[in-house]
Amino acid sequence: MLSRATPARLASVLAASSLLACGGTGASARGISYATVPAHWPANPVCMNKNHGPIVAKEVILGKSMTVVISGGEKAISDEAWKDFSPGLLNTKNSERHTMFASSCFVRSPSVPATCGAGTDPACRETVDLGGYTWIALSKIEAVDCLPASRTCNPANVKPGQLAFVVTRNAINLSLKGAPSSSTGPCESGPAVSRDAAARKFAGVRERTGPGEAAIMHARANGTPTTDVPLPDGWTLTEETLPEPLVIRPFGGGDACYFNILRDAKVQSYHQFRYAGPSYP
Repeated sequence: MLSRATPARLASVLAASSLLACGGTGASARGISYATVPAHWPANPVCMNKNHGPIVAKEVILGKSMTVVISGGEKAISDEAWKDFSPGLLNTKNSERHTMFASSCFVRSPSVPATCGAGTDPACRETVDLGGYTWIALSKIEAVDCLPASRTCNPANVKPGQLAFVVTRNAINLSLKGAPSSSTGPCESGPAVSRDAAARKFAGVRERTGPGEAAIMHARANGTPTTDVPLPDGWTLTEETLPEPLVIRPFGGGDACYFNILRDAKVQSYHQFRYAGPSYP
């Protein structure tokens, strides 16, 4: 997990890679803002996905729309075919990501209204044909903020001492449980990052001075998460065990479905679940 104590806002410019298609600017410049309160979530959601544990995520970023699609549908790509799969011009494979959450529930594609029906309703999903396989639209990248601000900050290639904040729309929730991140089972909490001064525990995060911002690791590039990551000034990375399950749902209030996905220099990814202020950015 990641956390920090001060709410200093971020600025960013995207560098090389297909993420340039996003427009090359951060949330403020793109007019993206959302309330840091939970979005509405159905009391008894019907999940579109059948995943209930860690997997190797097979995802492609569509460069033209900055939509992230995941293997699914009638002709989902196999693990074997994925190894040599080329997604085509302007598109890129998302970085290799071994997910760490115990379960997830994906209820609709980001372009679909919340009134679409249950997750099993075909109207709730946007299906994409790509390279002879079918894919489901999972999330949409709206902006990228970087800390510290830098013209060389690229979420696909975060430099040591940097963090990238990828602002996405994604109607999904994640459940993480209490085993320490050094294990390789389905209940990993992931390392926690925090700032300085008097600490208290909250759902596995060591939070310091003030309300802080916090995020929990949900994926890593290989089988072993690490705390040996150079971070921006004021951030620390610690490994802790969740005392109880942590369920993360979208933010934004109402039918909005925003998440900040953080990336570090070791290609480890985190879901932000605590913010320093009433809105982002």
